[in-house]
Amino acid sequence: MNLLSFIATVGAVYFGMLIYQRVTVSKTDKLNVWTILVLASLAWWNLCDAFFYVAQTKEIAWFWHRLGAPGWCGFIAVTAWYFVVMMGADQKLKTPVKIIFWIPPLLLVLRFLLASPTAFAEDLVQSASGLGWTYVQRYQTIWPFVFLAYLVFYMGGALFGLDRWQKRVPSRSKRRLAKGFIVLDSFVVALGFVSIFVLPYVTSYLPPAGCIATLIFGVWYWGWLRDYDFLHVELALNPGYLLESCIDAMVVMDEECLLLYVNTEAQKLLGADWREGAGFLAYLVPESRGQLKEFLASGSSKSPPLNLELQSGFPVICSVSRLVSRKRGLNVCILCMNEVSELKNTQRRLDYLAHYDDLTGLYNRRCLSKVLEEWADRAQSGGEDFELLFLDLSGFKQINDTFGHKAGDAALVAVAQAMRAVMKPADVLARLAGDEFVVLHKADGGDVEALLYRAVQDVDSARFAPEMEMDVDIGKCLFSEAGDVEILLQIADARMYGRKQMRKNRQTPILEKIQ
Repeated sequence: MNLLSFIATVGAVYFGMLIYQRVTVSKTDKLNVWTILVLASLAWWNLCDAFFYVAQTKEIAWFWHRLGAPGWCGFIAVTAWYFVVMMGADQKLKTPVKIIFWIPPLLLVLRFLLASPTAFAEDLVQSASGLGWTYVQRYQTIWPFVFLAYLVFYMGGALFGLDRWQKRVPSRSKRRLAKGFIVLDSFVVALGFVSIFVLPYVTSYLPPAGCIATLIFGVWYWGWLRDYDFLHVELALNPGYLLESCIDAMVVMDEECLLLYVNTEAQKLLGADWREGAGFLAYLVPESRGQLKEFLASGSSKSPPLNLELQSGFPVICSVSRLVSRKRGLNVCILCMNEVSELKNTQRRLDYLAHYDDLTGLYNRRCLSKVLEEWADRAQSGGEDFELLFLDLSGFKQINDTFGHKAGDAALVAVAQAMRAVMKPADVLARLAGDEFVVLHKADGGDVEALLYRAVQDVDSARFAPEMEMDVDIGKCLFSEAGDVEILLQIADARMYGRKQMRKNRQTPILEKIQ
């Protein structure tokens, strides 16, 4: 193997690797398919050149040179059509036009495969440099001119169309990609033209260096133009672009739950001491590990939302997707985590408001109904009788009207605290609505009514309603007397209203006497 054969072999392997990468990404995307065909033609050209340079006889050299025709002749039409697809022009062409497009390249490839001389060589001789066979070209046949016309019409026409297209396309990445292809292909074609058509006419010292031109194309594309490839095929598979662009915390782990990749958002959740290769389960609190283990043992490909908690204290909602490599059957899990501290706090707040009065912290009407049903069930099944007291603050409206709602709220809080202080732990105190309260206590629990009267009357109103005294009207009823929750409330409410009327009637003569 000489130097040029080695370079051609490297080129063939390199293009083969690019083909494999593209095939594993997508076999259906139209532009990607034509990318693969372009790379395949260049790989084939390099492979045949590798054998051409080291051929032992002229006949063998001719064989490998002609066998490379699908590469060195076919790549022109394939590349031109790639640009047509890239510009979207293929969608405007009718089927007869597409067929006509491919007839000349097909005929030329068949001609150069089957007979000599070719467009490149009228004869073959060993190069004076000792690097293998080189072409003899004296332009004494029509084929070089036919090939050059084919090159100008197909490649030149495609690059001209690409230049016009990039001037009107709105995408910046497409414009840069088009300009890059124009510069790269123009340079590589010029280099190949000098190597293949000019040098053999002048000297037989060096063999044609088409392999070097194609390798320059491949390296140039991979090192520069790939970043502007609007297919974003490579970018979509690159964690640096895909996973880091996610606003969610993303973790990739293997089948043993060892961390393979952690994006920036996930690093914030795991803490500063995270490291690649560590076990992900160690970052979960013990109660959360079971959920993840259960999913992994199930064999399912995607988990339902998992409510997990990290050792760092963050609660997260996590979804897990299991991927299996096609070749070796290795399991890889991708975890998408959303930190839900704020959501948890909101949920706790909503749960609180569903059961408790936001102002006083007492049970609200909804929670009272549930507790009443529970107490009623116990009373009916076990004979544990209880008493319900319906309380209504007297003078509360006057406090609101005189001192404002802020003073009214302060009065409600003060009364709630005072009543709660004189009640037993087992008793229930709830705010029904406005200035109405309900108390539940066991029938044998003593006289709580007097304690409640005294507690409300002793409230110091100086800080929210100076010179105003707090008072309360209370109506009560035993469950055994009512036998039903609704009737129980109605009786207690009616008795409270009756006492309120009695108090008002007692106060009326006094007011008339004062007037």
